[in-house]
Amino acid sequence: MQSVMELRNVRHIYPNGTVALDNISLTIEPGRKIAVLGNNGAGKSSLLLHLNGLLKPHKGEVYFQGHLLTYKSKELKELRQRVGIMFQNPEAQLFSPTILADVMYGPLNLGWPRREAERSARQALAAAGLEELRDQPPHFLSLGQKKRAAMAGVMVMKPQLLLLDEPTAGLDPYYAKKMIKQLTDFQEGKQTIVLSTHDVNLAYEWADEIIMMNKGRLMLKDKPQHAFGNQELLATCHLEPPWVIEVYHQWKKTRPERETRIPKTKEELFQLLQEGEAERPFTANA
Repeated sequence: MQSVMELRNVRHIYPNGTVALDNISLTIEPGRKIAVLGNNGAGKSSLLLHLNGLLKPHKGEVYFQGHLLTYKSKELKELRQRVGIMFQNPEAQLFSPTILADVMYGPLNLGWPRREAERSARQALAAAGLEELRDQPPHFLSLGQKKRAAMAGVMVMKPQLLLLDEPTAGLDPYYAKKMIKQLTDFQEGKQTIVLSTHDVNLAYEWADEIIMMNKGRLMLKDKPQHAFGNQELLATCHLEPPWVIEVYHQWKKTRPERETRIPKTKEELFQLLQEGEAERPFTANA
């Protein structure tokens, strides 16, 4: 199976001397949901910017669908049609008079007929729960609404690879859940999604794969259940284990003999706890 993107020994240094990426080699397979974890300065945002071609490595190579990027303007334009990115600050992407015009901007810029661009933009806004606000200026929106509008502007292009930098940062649990639902619905089309986050609970429950970074280095790329089993690595990357895993291990101490799969979601955990209670022998009070 051909990869969506591949980085080979990529190194990037910012003008102030900070090593953003330090000899990163990484393959992103199609149809995956990938969460990138690490503390501030770990290199998460820099990684996403390289995947979109907004940053060019000082050393190493980047491949998109098996083809080496040469960073020519025509090549970058084609890349960004198929690799969408949502920045942490949504105001960096919202600049049109209304959010409908903003979401239509990308399709119109690619030469879509106006009627088709508007129809697709309305669909994207409806999926984001913003159809009724389509004629509002972006600066009238709340942070959660701005983030969902920015995401709609990326999703309307139907990119093969969707990159999101801290999409739920600053959102309350309700809007964070709506955004993840929006991502999950989008990914059912078999697109590939890579998001950076500080939320280990979100990453564990949502992602197929976890990438952990520290000081510009790739520390791990593995399935969530395996990734969060390495306590030493978690400490190195300044991360805590997800609460689902912590509760599971406490419960497992009471039933060391029982063979069970580590739960991935809170629903799986609750079912396991309920089954455990049902197995307990009934003891009448004296």
